[in-house]
Amino acid sequence: MRCRRRRPGKARIRDRKLTYVTLSQLSQLMASSQQVEPAVSYARQMQQLAEPGQSPCRPDVYLFDALNANDTLPPTAPIFRQAIDACKAAGELMFADAVEPDLARRLAETGDPGAALVLLKQIAPTIDAQGFQVHGYVLRSTEGFTYWKNGDAAKAKHWALAALAMDPKGNFDGMSEYVCKV
Repeated sequence: MRCRRRRPGKARIRDRKLTYVTLSQLSQLMASSQQVEPAVSYARQMQQLAEPGQSPCRPDVYLFDALNANDTLPPTAPIFRQAIDACKAAGELMFADAVEPDLARRLAETGDPGAALVLLKQIAPTIDAQGFQVHGYVLRSTEGFTYWKNGDAAKAKHWALAALAMDPKGNFDGMSEYVCKV
């Protein structure tokens, strides 16, 4: 019997699904620490590993997260629509809900708060129907920020306070940058 010797640091995962999940976790971890290049690389590997017929929704969302890790992605970047459209087509609205408020915020930040408000009004019913608290919080804080950028201090305050009311225990403190700006 011959034993194959592995080189240190060259572990291989042979299960395709496990590799896919591992890449998603690595991409998210790298994006959250603003390590854009490795996060993008892992997301692109996910895209390549997707099973035939599998929706590109999740790899596209992780690629979006990686490319937007430093919050400077222009709202015209194709990955916004690519991720949103792929997730809606697959019926994975929770993932689309994670990208659309970022698009609205970027529209507001880059000088088009009117378009951001239109988008937020369109997506609010879907986000609220999903019932995912963090997305509701992000929606309301983005609405507050967008109204602030649009010069409507009263509505900005209303939506910022609505976001804060959703988080009495401070679980979303890491996401409150825009609420605090308002």
